[in-house]
Amino acid sequence: MKEIIERVIHWNSERYDQEFDHKLTRNLLTEEALEFEESTVDVDRLDALVDLIYVSIGAMWKLGLSSTQIEAAILIVCDSNDTKTAVKTASNIKASIDKGAGFIAPETRLQEVLDERVY
Repeated sequence: MKEIIERVIHWNSERYDQEFDHKLTRNLLTEEALEFEESTVDVDRLDALVDLIYVSIGAMWKLGLSSTQIEAAILIVCDSNDTKTAVKTASNIKASIDKGAGFIAPETRLQEVLDERVY
């Protein structure tokens, strides 16, 4: 995973300053989500989904995070999601609407990652 994150950071660093722009990020994510929504074949869906990841990693880098911190943030959200109640749900319904009593929100740990940024 770290190799992928570092490649995306390298791609971004050759093209942009490490300066976060909320509006640009929103527009790029919206554009890729729309590409996904409008896709009719799996190859286009997959391309759009990967582009969403690419834009997201680039945005995290622009927020001042290193590849190690981005990986840590992803793992923190994975850990949090793992604490949600696991109930099989129909594939057309959002799972984990009820997060359950054991749910541990990721925000505190994510804030710790953000606090470690070096500008």
